[in-house]
Amino acid sequence: HILVYLWRLRSALIKEGELEGSTAMA
Repeated sequence: HILVYLWRLRSALIKEGELEGSTAMA
């Protein structure tokens, strides 16, 4: 599923930069 792929991708980005991931999420 594409959404699951994007979710995992974003999770990886959050691990790379928590603040950036949090901002992108919001």
